Amino acid sequence: MSRRLAIIEGQRYALAYAPPSADLQQQVLELQAETRALRRQLAALEARQPDALVLHNVRRQADGERLREAIRTVLTSHHGARPMTRKEVLRELLRSGWSTEEVREPTTIGWHMREIRREHAAGVNAAALTAE
Repeated sequence: MSRRLAIIEGQRYALAYAPPSADLQQQVLELQAETRALRRQLAALEARQPDALVLHNVRRQADGERLREAIRTVLTSHHGARPMTRKEVLRELLRSGWSTEEVREPTTIGWHMREIRREHAAGVNAAALTAE
């Protein structure tokens, strides 16, 4: 609850237990009307926010999937004796046209590499189980 609503609720409570008078009754009615208006405004604001957040999250998820596919491509094209490090993958992505804003950090690449390895391990394990 916002600070303004808390103050209004406190005033309503104080007025409700004061000796009744026409002035106080009018104040209570005004405060109730203001409270209703503020609650409607808050509800309208809350209703609009999730749409923007959902759109933002969908965009980020799509960007992450594109990045993961690019990392998967780099990893599958590597034929060295040892696995690639995340910095090497980052260099390859930058060479292939990805911008630093799209790639972000080696930490992000490391996270995607770990997930790709987990997916691969799960696929290998599932294939081994079905072969038996």
